[in-house]
Amino acid sequence: MKNISGAALDLNAVTPKPSRWITDMTWLNLVQLSALPQFTEVLNQVARNEKGWKNWFDSEAPEEEQMPDGYSSSLDSFRKLLLVRSWSPDRTIPQARKYIAESMGARYAESVILNLEDTWGESDPRIPLICLLSMGSDPTNQIEILAKKLHTEIRAISMGQGQEGGWALLQNCHLGLNFMEELLDILIETPQMHEGFRVWITTEPHPGFPISLLQTSIKFTNEPPQGIKAGLKRTYAGITQDNLDVCTVPQWRPMLFGVSFLHTVVQVWFGDFMFVDNFQFYHGYKIPKNKALDEIMSFIENLPLISNQYVIFCI
Repeated sequence: MKNISGAALDLNAVTPKPSRWITDMTWLNLVQLSALPQFTEVLNQVARNEKGWKNWFDSEAPEEEQMPDGYSSSLDSFRKLLLVRSWSPDRTIPQARKYIAESMGARYAESVILNLEDTWGESDPRIPLICLLSMGSDPTNQIEILAKKLHTEIRAISMGQGQEGGWALLQNCHLGLNFMEELLDILIETPQMHEGFRVWITTEPHPGFPISLLQTSIKFTNEPPQGIKAGLKRTYAGITQDNLDVCTVPQWRPMLFGVSFLHTVVQVWFGDFMFVDNFQFYHGYKIPKNKALDEIMSFIENLPLISNQYVIFCI
């Protein structure tokens, strides 16, 4: 497969852009993409049908809209991914999710709920657990809840005191890369360590983070859930049957689900789009009447994988 990124091309050495609104990188991507048989005419098509391509470019979710010049019907799922990646790079992940769902099955495109207890179970005192941070993905709360569940003390301590048996949570370690260089040596060279000791590390991706420490550690992310189904699954992953049974009033479970649903909707749609005049709430989702947690989780599993603004919440 050829490289379809235009990053290596020179804008002055390729066909000129037909319009100023097309970004340089987008045009270079299309130039490179035109080397593939299915896209040999794409540069001419953009020039001839500027309005159609601009409308597609300006749409909120191009991967959900009709592609210009018949590409929606002429391309398979993978080549649609190439076109979206070239034209609207910020929509690559949603289109990649669609490609994976169509190629391998919907379950492979669903968000995976982070299970820190399973992750902890794979570690040992000399293997750090590193969370790669992104916006809204700080796992500190979950780590503290897990420590409480396992009756383990968690605190910031000197690595030389690892034999005490607690957990060390080192946060934002991209701001302390010099110490990261020493950490692996400390873990390897300390002669005796308590079996219950663990080092948890949170860090933003950084080119200077020690590769050797990354290679030795267990790495995980805690990405915010994408879509209604994933958001509800994450919320209910933290709810126990005892939480459902804490109140005998019949309105309790529907109210809990309704609040969870609203919380998820706000997460998914929060932003300028939510406050425009024609904003629509969801249509078609009903509150489950189940009494057991596993029944509610089964209900959530049957929700559609991809949500859109035409779905409105019903009681």
